[in-house]
Amino acid sequence: MNMVLREKNTVMKIFFILQFVCTLVAFSDKVIGTRSFDISYGFQYVEKDIEYKDGVDHFHYLYFKDRNLGKISTYSISPDGQFAVFQNGSSSEIFLYDVSRDELNKLIKERIGLVRDFEWDLINMNVRIILHKRGEEKVVPFRNRGEAK
Repeated sequence: MNMVLREKNTVMKIFFILQFVCTLVAFSDKVIGTRSFDISYGFQYVEKDIEYKDGVDHFHYLYFKDRNLGKISTYSISPDGQFAVFQNGSSSEIFLYDVSRDELNKLIKERIGLVRDFEWDLINMNVRIILHKRGEEKVVPFRNRGEAK
């Protein structure tokens, strides 16, 4: 009797493990297409087509050389190629990449809405963030920063 219960428990455990593995396989993401475009100064815009159980979605990434900086919605490379600013496509946070320091940091802590565009002021080391909301904007300094303000 004890032996039969042990065998049943073992069979049930194996069944649940197989069911879990099959679920993971069914819901796994599969990259079915990738396109890369050189922007300038070593930056690349990469599009990935990812197949899910229910269809295909398209994601956009910003790379510097071989480094994936993140999923993006809106981005801009500074005119001198030393900086990139982008809004993360998943979290809507805004990040700044400093080429000379090889540092990627949040530019601002708060989420401010969807970004329409970025404008660079390299003389004053500011970036103007222009939002979709009725032309609202925010000017943020970006040099000699440790933490996001």
